[in-house]
Amino acid sequence: WSPQDSSVAVFKVSLETRDVVKITSPPADIVGDISPNISPDGKYLGFIRWGIEGNQEIYIQNLATTKVHQVTNEHVRIQGFTWGPNSRSILYSANLDGTSALWKTDLSGKRREKILSGINVNHPDYSPTGSCIVYNERAGKSSIWKMDLRFPKNEILLITSSTSGNRNPAISPDGDKILFSSDRTGT
Repeated sequence: WSPQDSSVAVFKVSLETRDVVKITSPPADIVGDISPNISPDGKYLGFIRWGIEGNQEIYIQNLATTKVHQVTNEHVRIQGFTWGPNSRSILYSANLDGTSALWKTDLSGKRREKILSGINVNHPDYSPTGSCIVYNERAGKSSIWKMDLRFPKNEILLITSSTSGNRNPAISPDGDKILFSSDRTGT
């Protein structure tokens, strides 16, 4: 949150000096910029720009030039996104056609394709090689699933399930582990 303009923005914090620098400048007529995500090549910042009416869109900002580009134009709520391993695509969760689904698009937003549908599918993440994805699916309880992108017609593997929530899966840089948050032992 920026006290100068009362909007939510993305900031960069130096781990060495603790200096804080505002990176994004959301327009005054929106809630702000959330869910920052640096591209694998380190050249771009991806973020979700949240409108007053609840719509969310994915934007990318060139970190060298600070130029901002809108990727999606969906007028819906985006429930998580991740960069493709080559920094040339984005995988995101949204209900665009009446079903909760994961969608893949190039950085122009013009070549969009549905990857899979589910019940409240959200928060996807690619493996470092791009050969599989993990995502969250909530239907009363919350489970985490894995899909091998090399064989998308094969069975989707249930990674973890409990009567509590399991959320925000991410694959480790070496591709050997999946990190997720859960409230199975309390808050």
